[in-house]
Amino acid sequence: MSNQIQKLKGLLRKTKFTSMLMGCPYPASRWNRAVKRTIHKLGAEAKILDLGSGTDRRAPNVITLEIEAGSNVDVIGDGHQLPFHDNAFDAIISEAVLEHVLEPKQVVAEIYRVLKPGGYVCAAVPFLQGFHASPHDYQRYTVPGFNHLFSAFMKIESGACAGPTASLHWIF
Repeated sequence: MSNQIQKLKGLLRKTKFTSMLMGCPYPASRWNRAVKRTIHKLGAEAKILDLGSGTDRRAPNVITLEIEAGSNVDVIGDGHQLPFHDNAFDAIISEAVLEHVLEPKQVVAEIYRVLKPGGYVCAAVPFLQGFHASPHDYQRYTVPGFNHLFSAFMKIESGACAGPTASLHWIF
């Protein structure tokens, strides 16, 4: 059976329409543009935190924080208790992190605490993505739920990063 599934996946990837439909939607171009626009707008002197950065560094002035050591990780820490002073950052990036934390309201409160007044938050969470413990996977957010979670912040832009077919990527 798994051989037949692999053949089907191969056929679907060869077709231009289905390849485009099911191509990797994440990170979505809308999300990437928003993050790049924010980093560019703030300039090279800005202090930016990438909370849950993985091993990628978005720009030289971005401080990366992860729960464990890895390449390009500047700080090992937990979003529930960020190891920074109040009002430390001009911007905070959080991509696909909040679904992995036990107390997302506490993490968002910490983001608020370490963000300078008038600072920017670029945050993204999955909605239709399957279970993916890393090391945990607790919840999904609707747009209204996500907006409620960040209700203490002034909203500039909010919405879906990808269309409903984006969930097919996690199958194929």
